[in-house]
Amino acid sequence: MYKGALRQLYYGLAFAFVSSLLAFLPFCALTYRFLFDEDASGLIQQRAPEGYPIPTALQWSPFPHRLITFIATMAPGLQLICYISLCVLLAYFVVRILNPTFRLTTGVDWDKQLLFRTYLHTPPLIKAFLIAISAVIPTFIVWQIFGWAMHEIVLSIWVRMAMTGAATWFLFSRDGVAADYESGAYELPRDRRVQSSLLLRGAIVGLGVTVPLLFPPKVNAEYLFAFFRGVGAIGQHEWLIITAVLSTLTGLTGFSLGALIVAFGVPDIPSKTRTQLAILPIGILLVTQYAGISAIPGYLRTRYDFGRNVSFGAPRGVGLAGAVC
Repeated sequence: MYKGALRQLYYGLAFAFVSSLLAFLPFCALTYRFLFDEDASGLIQQRAPEGYPIPTALQWSPFPHRLITFIATMAPGLQLICYISLCVLLAYFVVRILNPTFRLTTGVDWDKQLLFRTYLHTPPLIKAFLIAISAVIPTFIVWQIFGWAMHEIVLSIWVRMAMTGAATWFLFSRDGVAADYESGAYELPRDRRVQSSLLLRGAIVGLGVTVPLLFPPKVNAEYLFAFFRGVGAIGQHEWLIITAVLSTLTGLTGFSLGALIVAFGVPDIPSKTRTQLAILPIGILLVTQYAGISAIPGYLRTRYDFGRNVSFGAPRGVGLAGAVC
């Protein structure tokens, strides 16, 4: 139980960090389009005219301004590489959780001249790649069949995500088809109890991942930009608040999903222990969903009468006169 909790903390924080980065990249692009790009049609707040003093509330430090501009103006190819790299990192975490025998390096080889060096260990990577490639076409066909048969309703998403999770657990787990990644053998688990356990645990995780996908928080970047724009101007202070709120919601969601994968993915854990380990991430996920969908919008609606008609309808420049110099 103790080791499982430590793994949950380790991988939960890793998932939270990577998830926050995945959300931060498009958030910077949206910030640049809303606040800094004078040529963009989506600009919601004009800068002070040349020669006029800039209100204190609208002044930005060099670092966040440069960071936002750099990320937002990156070449599309480089942005795509960043997204793919982060998604691959998440996939690596999942495979490592399901099967500790998977590794990318040979470990440390001490050398008196170089201090140490590592080498890429390709056999596990090749085995995982072959398993993934063999599952792509059947998975795509099943997705299309269920989407066609169930007319793309919400229930079909739940069913397909559960099946995807079950297939992932069945193929890549230590007790599944992959078995030992150091071995070149591929073998279906013979014990039916093991088969049922893998499929059930994978389906549960698949359903858990579906929750934030089908019910995304109402408190997103555009929602918070509209709120702060409605009550005045948006400066660095307001942007940091928006960043903190979004990072907290995204990070907690990523943490809960990572911890849930650990609870149902780590091999050789009793069912009772898995249930105990799953309580905390499920609770965090539900609380985060409630906060993003109901609690925070309800607070803003009650406290500021905001949220009934969310829009950027206010004239550009409104709020400049009310900013504190």
